[in-house]
Amino acid sequence: RPNNTNSNMPDIAQSIPICILLSALGGSIEVLATAILARKDANERQTGKEWSRPAAICALASNVTLQLVSSITGNLIATWYGPVSIVGPIFLSSQLLANMVVFGYLLGLEEFIKDMRVGTYVVVTAVTLLPVVGPTAQDDQNVSELLSSVPALAWSCLNVGCMFAALLSLLLLDVSALKESYRMLLLLVTRAT
Repeated sequence: RPNNTNSNMPDIAQSIPICILLSALGGSIEVLATAILARKDANERQTGKEWSRPAAICALASNVTLQLVSSITGNLIATWYGPVSIVGPIFLSSQLLANMVVFGYLLGLEEFIKDMRVGTYVVVTAVTLLPVVGPTAQDDQNVSELLSSVPALAWSCLNVGCMFAALLSLLLLDVSALKESYRMLLLLVTRAT
């Protein structure tokens, strides 16, 4: 059955395995994006030399590109194939596991003590079981109707408004002169939107 009757949106049959794959891929790509800048900073601290401007711009451009690919893959396309209640936990647990592998084992920038490793394994195991005991594919939804409902439109407007407010704040304010609590709030709003 189509998942969005009477709409202009393409018919995409839901598939939990594809949803899981895309969510996990998106979370892992986001960690790699962060690792690029973390490696740059660690290298600069170790050598005492700053990267050249072209290399720094390349690292930043790579980070932004991978962040976009991660968001599109793990937060947008994955939700076409399965419910958000599976996408979110899979995305976040793949980030936890990828953080441990990339920052702990590959780059050696972090040390994960036994409690942290066990906690990560427990969360990843629980999330792995979620598709078995959690929600199933929902092929009978009208996506256009859901997205055009008042709560969905209000939430979208709030997100876009916060995004533009954060963008303007970053462009117009001297962020380094702000109190730490305001900088953290700005960072959270920027990251969340």
